[in-house]
Amino acid sequence: MTVLRAPILMLTMFLWLLTLANPVLAHKASDSFMYLDTDAGQFRIDVALRDLALLVPLDSNRDGEVTGGELRQHRGAILNAVEAGITLSSGNSACALQGQQWGISQHSDGAYAATRYQVLCADGQAPDRLEYRLLFEQDSLHRG
Repeated sequence: MTVLRAPILMLTMFLWLLTLANPVLAHKASDSFMYLDTDAGQFRIDVALRDLALLVPLDSNRDGEVTGGELRQHRGAILNAVEAGITLSSGNSACALQGQQWGISQHSDGAYAATRYQVLCADGQAPDRLEYRLLFEQDSLHRG
């Protein structure tokens, strides 16, 4: 009888410890995808809507869903936030970004706001530097 008590006691203690363990909640790193075509002078950036919501209150009616109408309503704020987080430059001069196309793209983890720009650098040069600072203050795990 004492031979069985030790394994049962150990099993009971193990099960009790399992009940005290907190579940691990994973945080998916936020993402942005950037595409630079220096030959065509074009730049595209896709930013996850869930990440943009950290910068712009996309869900106006707070129903937990972001609609196309809400995105159109906040388009200016979205573009301002994205453009404030990016600098393309050639030499010591910043290049201008001229909006070409705006829309939604789908990636494996959800919907993204996609913006395409014509990059206008001094003397028609191609950009040689990209500085990206979007969302790092809001999410230290952000990747661009």
